[in-house]
Amino acid sequence: MASVRKESYAKFPIFLFRIIFAQIIPLMATNVERESVSKYWVIFAISAIVQLVFLIWIREYFWVVLPFVLTSFCKAIRII
Repeated sequence: MASVRKESYAKFPIFLFRIIFAQIIPLMATNVERESVSKYWVIFAISAIVQLVFLIWIREYFWVVLPFVLTSFCKAIRII
């Protein structure tokens, strides 16, 4: 039973690698005009600062900012 767990944990990084790069490599191979992601980096930076402020002063509501942080970060690195 322990060997099954070791094998499944050993395959997880490969699985994660395939998911991430299956989406990134086709984008790199094409010469399609892509939209600028600078606005998403700005939104990410502002929402990350807001999240830190919430985490310091309003701890019970810091999770409210999480969707903005995660979505803008994913759009900035062109995952979605």
